[in-house]
Amino acid sequence: MTNSILFSDVNPNRKVELINYIKKLGYIKDINAYWNTDGSESWSKGNLFIQIKQNDTDRTILFLVEKN
Repeated sequence: MTNSILFSDVNPNRKVELINYIKKLGYIKDINAYWNTDGSESWSKGNLFIQIKQNDTDRTILFLVEKN
């Protein structure tokens, strides 16, 4: 199951707030995820995976959560 949220018209520096939030929840950064080739970042905790992708041109941040 996958859920995603698209934040639009955001300040490009706000991605750090999302990262700090998921760190507080106990997620660990996954630097080897195969989909991190486009500048996105991935985090995991048990069977939950989070991907954060920022587009500075469109001023959007995609926050994707997947449960296996």
